[in-house]
Amino acid sequence: MAQTAPNRTVRTVFLAVVVLACLACDQATKHLASGHLSDGRRISRLGGMVQLQYAENSGGFLGLGSGLDPRIRFTAFVLLVSITLMLVCFYALRGSGIGRADLLAAALIVGGGLGNLADRLQYGAVRDFLVLGVGNLHTGVFNAADLAITGGTLILFLSIFRRIILGRRRPTVRRMWFEK
Repeated sequence: MAQTAPNRTVRTVFLAVVVLACLACDQATKHLASGHLSDGRRISRLGGMVQLQYAENSGGFLGLGSGLDPRIRFTAFVLLVSITLMLVCFYALRGSGIGRADLLAAALIVGGGLGNLADRLQYGAVRDFLVLGVGNLHTGVFNAADLAITGGTLILFLSIFRRIILGRRRPTVRRMWFEK
C-alpha cells in the first residue's frame, strides 16, 4: 500500500508539535543535567549500561571541529545548520510526495537540530550528559537532541530504502497490463 501524503495543514501542525516536543524535552533534560551533574559527578545505572555525566561540546559529532577558529565553528555549526534546518522544514512542508515517515523524520531532525542550535547560541557549546555502553564498548557523550536527530535520520534511511525495494518489487498497473 502506498504511503499517503498528509495535506499541508496536517503537515504543518504535525511538524510543529513534534519539533516543539523534541525541543522541550531536550532543553528540560539538559537543564536537569547541568543542574545536577555539572559538578563532575557521574551517575551509573543498569550495571553501567547507562551513565549520566555532564560535558560541554563546542564542536560537532564527538567533538569534531572543537579546535577550529571560533568564526569557522560559528559558520559551520550555527549558520550552515540553520540553513539546513530551514531547507528540511521547507521540504517537509512543501515537498511533493513526502509521506508520513519522511515527515516524522524531518520533524525529529529539525527538533533535535534546534535543541543543539539553541545551546550553541545561548552557551557557546552543546550540553551533553548521556553515555550508553556494554563492557568496554560505549558511546560518546550525547543528549536528547542527538537521539532525535539520529532517530530521524534512521527513519529517513529506512523510508528511502523501503521505497527503493518496493519500487523494484511491486509492479504497477501500467507494467502489469500495458507493457506485456
